[in-house]
Amino acid sequence: MPGLYELLEVLPTASKAEIHDAYGALFARLDPIARGGDRAAADRIHQAYHAYTVLMDPDQRRAYDGNLPPGEGDLPVLPCRMSPAGSFQILVPFRLACLGGRAQLEIDGKRAPISVPVGVEDGTEGRIGSHRVTYKVSEDKMLKRRGRDIHMQLVLNGGQAARGVEASVESLTGWVNVKVPRLVYTGQVLRLKGKGIALPGEEPGNFLIEIKVAGSSTPLVKKVGLGDT
Repeated sequence: MPGLYELLEVLPTASKAEIHDAYGALFARLDPIARGGDRAAADRIHQAYHAYTVLMDPDQRRAYDGNLPPGEGDLPVLPCRMSPAGSFQILVPFRLACLGGRAQLEIDGKRAPISVPVGVEDGTEGRIGSHRVTYKVSEDKMLKRRGRDIHMQLVLNGGQAARGVEASVESLTGWVNVKVPRLVYTGQVLRLKGKGIALPGEEPGNFLIEIKVAGSSTPLVKKVGLGDT
């Protein structure tokens, strides 16, 4: 269930005037009568009206701000600050940016639940109500993103590279076991098909593991698919 600020498409610092205007704009856009009795639009307006009545009342709003909805209190907190360009900059962890999901937006000491879209890239712009927002994605120590693909480097010693090894590596969604074949070399890439970023309506990217053999500098010349079908 979206949070009250999210239902009205406003930031948690929104003034009463901004909340009033946001509800009016939302109603005009989703007017169920103009839509021929659209039930989904009517439900959306009903939810928005509830959010409007709570957030327009100072006491109810104060109580809501101090108590996040059930299950929302454990969500990751995303700091939000004003950027030099005049938009709000939302700081998003790497994995959350790739996978999308629920989080808490924190601005001026106030928090509100929001949904981060799947595949947000560093510098992606969007809007929350009348406010422009820019996503700033943090770097990950192990993983890098190139389009829909996720890249990492796996370091092996000479013996492991020669005889092959089963290694545990951390992907976007958790730890996975990877069977490294015999006689791998620096620059060789192992591919876990479909384990990259899954943008809506598009084929998922891949998880690419580049081998690094300690003391070796053989250039990249080959890719090996794992789990291809």
